[in-house]
Amino acid sequence: RAAARLLENEERRAGLARRQASALATDMLTGVSNLDALDRRLQEEFQRARRYSLTFSLILLDVDRLRSYNERFGTVVGDRVMAELGGLLLREVRAPDFVSRYGGDEFALVLPETDLTGARASIGRVRGRIQLHDFPDLPQPDRPTLSAGVVTFPHPAANESHDLFALVEAALLRGKAQTDGRIGTADSVAA
Repeated sequence: RAAARLLENEERRAGLARRQASALATDMLTGVSNLDALDRRLQEEFQRARRYSLTFSLILLDVDRLRSYNERFGTVVGDRVMAELGGLLLREVRAPDFVSRYGGDEFALVLPETDLTGARASIGRVRGRIQLHDFPDLPQPDRPTLSAGVVTFPHPAANESHDLFALVEAALLRGKAQTDGRIGTADSVAA
C-alpha cells in the first residue's frame, strides 16, 4: 500500500509539473503556444531540418482590421475573435504542425516538411475555414481576413533560426501590401 501511495503521489506530481509547464508555454487568450515556445520549436525544427536536409515553412498570419474590431465593437469582442481564431488554427493544422501567438494580432505556424506550395495550401485551408466559421460577435461582412507571410527553409539568407523571423516579417509586410491573395513570400523580398 505504501508503495502504491508513493507511486500515486509521484504520478500526481508529474501530472502537475506537466500542466504547469504547458501553462507557461501557452498564450492564455488564444490557447495556442506563446512566443517563448515558438522560439524553442523553431530552433528545434531548424536544427532538425539542417541535420536531415529537410524542408519546413514558417508562416506569419496577421488578422486584418483587428484594431477596427476593437474600436467598433470593443476589446472584449476583439479578444473573442482572437480566441476563436486560435481555436480554429489548432483544429485546422496537422498533428506535427505548431501554432503560436506571435504578437497582438498575429499568429505563427511552423509546418515541418512543408514547402512553399504546401504552406500556401495551408493558408488557403485556414482562410476557407474562417469563411465557414460563425463569429457570433461580428456581422457577416466583418468576418476576419488574414494577410500572410511565408518563408521556407532552406533559404539562402537563413543561417540561424532567428534569421527566419526577419524574413517572414518582411514577407508579411509584402503580403499586406497586396490587393489580391495577400500572401508575401521570402523569395519575393530582398534576402
